[in-house]
This record gives sequence, structure tokens and C-alpha cells, in this order.
Amino acid sequence: MGLMLPVVTTIGLQFGYLLGGAFLTETVFSLPGVGRLVVDRGYTNEVVIARILASQLRLPFTELREGDVSPGAPSLISAQLARLHHCVPIRKEGDCVILAMANPMDLIAIEDVEHATGCRVEPVVATSAAIEFVIARQWGKA
Repeated sequence: MGLMLPVVTTIGLQFGYLLGGAFLTETVFSLPGVGRLVVDRGYTNEVVIARILASQLRLPFTELREGDVSPGAPSLISAQLARLHHCVPIRKEGDCVILAMANPMDLIAIEDVEHATGCRVEPVVATSAAIEFVIARQWGKA
């Protein structure tokens, strides 16, 4: 019994990262699975998963509160582009657009936003719900 304690402790400490990795894989490949299941069942929430994802990718996380989104920043891209890639610009810093994304590994979205804005894109992680809220506030419901 005493030999299992280090194994259980190690697995317990890594569970968040394993869950975040599962959720990331499911998001990237549009697969249903354990990440979505634990959120749907109420074992955790989308914010926790997004924070874990941000930590794993060494990216900032934003909750997209009112002060996090600079006025006019979302309008740097079209509503169609924001809805297509589920992302929203939250501010512009020089020649760089800070882009809130639920899936910051979506390179096509990053390239499309770079092309549309003529700026370099720095992704930050946000929840899908927060992004949907900003998109609805900026352009209305689809």
C-alpha cells in the first residue's frame, strides 16, 4: 500500500495537465471526449480548462472582462472572420494584434487575422463563452 502513494500523488498532480492536453487535442481535431465530458458533467468548468491550456502553451489567459477589450479592437477584423475562427482582437500594440482565442493553435485563424489586419498576431487564451459574448456584443447574434 505504501508503494502506491508516490504513484497516486504523481498522477494526481499531473491530472490537470492531462485533462488540459485531452481538451486541447479534442478542440484542435473537433473530437468529443474526456475534456468536454468533465466540463459537461460539472466536474470542472471551461475557465479551469482554458487556464490549464494557457499554462501548457505558456500563453496568457484572459477572462475578457470589460477592461480587457480595448474600444474598437474587435472591429480590426470582420464579424464573419471572428465567427469563422472563434476569435476576437482585444487590443493593438504597435504592429501587433492581441487575439483572444479558444484554440490558440489554430494557425489558419492566426494567418487569416494577420492577413486581414496587416499586423503580427499574439494569441491569448480565452473561453469559448467569453469570446462568444464579445462577438455578440460587438456584432450582435448571428
